[in-house]
Amino acid sequence: MIRLSINIFRNEDLSYPIYIGNKIFDNLKEEVNRLTPSHIVIITDSIISSLHLNYVIKNIQEWNIPVSTIVIPSGEKFKDRKTKEYIENEMFKLNIDRKGLIIGFGGGVVGDISGFVAATYLRGINFILVPTTLLSMVDSSIGGKVGIDTPYGKNTIGAFHQPKAVIIDVSFLDTLPEVQFRNGLVEIIKHSIIRDRELFEFLSQNKGSIISKNYESLVKVIEWSCRIKKEVVEKDEKETGLRKILNFGHTIGHAIETMSNYKVLHGFAVSVGMSVESLISRNIGILSDEDYVSILKILEDYQLPTNLRDIKYKLNDKDIIKLIELMKGDKKSIKFNINMSLPRTIGEMVETFTLTVEPQQIIEAIKSVN
Repeated sequence: MIRLSINIFRNEDLSYPIYIGNKIFDNLKEEVNRLTPSHIVIITDSIISSLHLNYVIKNIQEWNIPVSTIVIPSGEKFKDRKTKEYIENEMFKLNIDRKGLIIGFGGGVVGDISGFVAATYLRGINFILVPTTLLSMVDSSIGGKVGIDTPYGKNTIGAFHQPKAVIIDVSFLDTLPEVQFRNGLVEIIKHSIIRDRELFEFLSQNKGSIISKNYESLVKVIEWSCRIKKEVVEKDEKETGLRKILNFGHTIGHAIETMSNYKVLHGFAVSVGMSVESLISRNIGILSDEDYVSILKILEDYQLPTNLRDIKYKLNDKDIIKLIELMKGDKKSIKFNINMSLPRTIGEMVETFTLTVEPQQIIEAIKSVN
């Protein structure tokens, strides 16, 4: 078992552990006991509920703490205002007070929406995350970004609300479908491109053991990826500078997700986004041809999409213009200028964290992968 600790701005109140291992339920018990909650509310989705909820409930019931469950439908399209309202109403019916504890048990959608409820319910209560997908383990469960989607874009309403602990139990990946596993690998590859060439080389050289979910290799890359995000988040909790590099591939990726009504998986949309944004970086003279080719190759080696054809999502000229308009509404955009975090080389991003990119440069790059 590995125990990391995130310490935001050296503020002890915002420090929390991240446990990584196999069958580490005792660590959840340890953290719950530390918080002494009046009531535990497990928020999960319909898929995780059918697979793992009985196991979790059985263990928690032995702790002599009242426990209730709220199950929401599975899927990104349910990460919305309506679902948040439903969860809040159920919690009011349960008379959950400010000593209540939310456990977000599931993938990124569950983690984001349960964290947002925790941030706003009675003006803020504690929550713990138990991510069950690779994507949520290495990305959304770390850093305290919580929120929901709107018709105007992904994660357009939300807050920064840090969990009290993150419990990453890799045994949950045994039931994760292959497509969802590859969906999560995108964020690990992204972390290597933005911050760590050594991780990039490890991923390139150990594809077989990682794809086959070899325990040692899997825990190694999850820990490595979490450490990278921990380092970035510690230095910039509210995304005023350095943390913007975590958005590599996401400016285009989020727009693709929104345009597709979330039919394209997050990781696959970001994979295409990284491909296009790397191309833009090369086209404007920042990224070398060699590194651009290496980025495409590692995505292809892990059977991840690098163009819109790979995700069966063809765009006409009107669609591309709409995509540009969605990017102008991205959180990094200022005065409708599209700002992107672009790689300077593998392991290092542009020194200013983001650059303003002209719409025509984006259109040309998108058309080349359409």
